[in-house]
Amino acid sequence: MVYPDLSFQSSDQKPVGLRVAPVTDRLLAFMLDFLIFSPVIGFFVSGLSRQMRTALLVDGQSPEGNVLWLMFLLAVMAIGILLETCFVYFTGGTPGQKFLKLEVRSYPGHARLDFVQVLTRTLLWWVFTPFVLPLVSVYTHPLRRTLHDRASDTMVVTLKRHGDPGPIDIERNFFLSWSRIFLIVLFIGAGLSLLRVQALLHDGHFLRLALEEKGALCAEIPAELSSGARLDRAVAYFLAGHVDQECLDHEADLVLWGKHASLQAFAYFAKGLASDDKEAGTAYLNKVCDLKKDSEFCAMTKFLASTSPDRADLLRTGGGGGVSSLTSQVLLLRESVARGKLAAAAALIKNLREEEGFEDYTTREEVRAMWKASAVSAGRAPASVEIENLRKEFMKRYELE
Repeated sequence: MVYPDLSFQSSDQKPVGLRVAPVTDRLLAFMLDFLIFSPVIGFFVSGLSRQMRTALLVDGQSPEGNVLWLMFLLAVMAIGILLETCFVYFTGGTPGQKFLKLEVRSYPGHARLDFVQVLTRTLLWWVFTPFVLPLVSVYTHPLRRTLHDRASDTMVVTLKRHGDPGPIDIERNFFLSWSRIFLIVLFIGAGLSLLRVQALLHDGHFLRLALEEKGALCAEIPAELSSGARLDRAVAYFLAGHVDQECLDHEADLVLWGKHASLQAFAYFAKGLASDDKEAGTAYLNKVCDLKKDSEFCAMTKFLASTSPDRADLLRTGGGGGVSSLTSQVLLLRESVARGKLAAAAALIKNLREEEGFEDYTTREEVRAMWKASAVSAGRAPASVEIENLRKEFMKRYELE
């Protein structure tokens, strides 16, 4: 049993060989060692602790504070390992173990512990303790040997008359079952975390954060957007006059550096728009259809290159998805107003007004649409329902009624 009846005494039991140390004694020894070693370790690292606190209070994100924090942890571990190794090597146990009549012995056999054996056991104990699970074997192993005991060929014994009989079946099965469940959950969680990190790396999340900290990306674009949505908004903002060429060029470079194969054509489209060099811009735009011939990006490139009165149809049918992107909507709105297709313009204005950052652009295009509508009215051509609704909304918004 883990916690034997302390009142139980058997006069017939005699010490034969090594007696397994009870779990209760080992836990009490651990708490005593903690109370004894903590002030000693604290004394030696007090100077480093003061420096660390000062650095973190001045600047919680300072590199110096992080380095001092790491040095503090390493110093605590180094001093703790040194103290425990010396006590076990020279006296056979830590102060808490000696007080409870426990000793660390070599196993199998009873040879004297050598220094490398003790150091190995202590190092592994400090490594395994934060993870707890390797220590659970004290409840499942017949001799109560933990992982660091088995790795260093040692075991903890008691010098008392009665030792631990070892774990009973229900105890062993209970801890083995929960250990397996914990490991399964741990592996599943680690796998999901790895997939999440891989997705963030593929999306350029960490690169984007680094560039944002340096101020190299557009502050106008929400940071939570994915790479595709971010680039789409950057191009649409540029066409609407909301961001400059440098901003768009940086956003396109981010996608190209992130190696997003599905977005490379869009990135080259953005580079072509942002380029000051006409020849270089044309070269970028020519690569768009080479990479994705039947895509919306290629349709937008053909739209810009065309002078046909019906070129808006290229945007509506391009890529099979219609005007799904903000970029296509901005281009189509401008074209619809210019060609006098005010019903289509009214619908696009309504959609874009719901998107953040397009207020000025939609207002400008709405004014242009009103001029076109006025021209239609002056020519006594009947206005459509959409145009009439647009006119009424315009008049109401600007209190012109």
